[in-house]
Amino acid sequence: TLVGLSTITHNAKFYGDIPLRIQEKLDVMNEKKSTAQQLEQAGAEFVFGSYYDAIPIGYASGMSLRTITYKYNRFPLTPAELERVSVTVAINTTPSDPWGEESLQAARSGCTPRSETVSDSVGVFQIFDCPPAAVDFRQ
Repeated sequence: TLVGLSTITHNAKFYGDIPLRIQEKLDVMNEKKSTAQQLEQAGAEFVFGSYYDAIPIGYASGMSLRTITYKYNRFPLTPAELERVSVTVAINTTPSDPWGEESLQAARSGCTPRSETVSDSVGVFQIFDCPPAAVDFRQ
C-alpha cells in the first residue's frame, strides 16, 4: 500500500499534465509540417542537415521532401540523383547541433545559395543548389 501511494503521489503531476503534453506535441508537429510546406513552395526538393534538423522536417512533409543527413544518412541519394547536375536543398541556417554546423558549412562551401528562405519557429532555412557530391558523404 505504501509503495502504491508513493507511486501515485510522485507521479500525479506527470499524469495530470498528459493532455498538455499531447497538445504541445501536436503544436510542434504542426509547426514542422508548416515549415515543410513552405520549403516545398520555395522550391526545395530535399532537406539537408544534421539528423535532428533534417529528419523531422522530412517526416512532416510526408517524405515529399527527401532528407539528406550529414554523417549518418539513412536516406542516401539514389544513383539517378547522384548523376544530376544539382539538387535543390533546404538547410537550417540556425542548426541545433555540431553536425548541423558542419552540414551548413558544407553547403556554404560547395553549393550556390538562392535568395529563398523560410523563417519560422522551427528555424531559418535557406535554399541551395548543390552538386550531389556536396551533400552526399558516402565517398
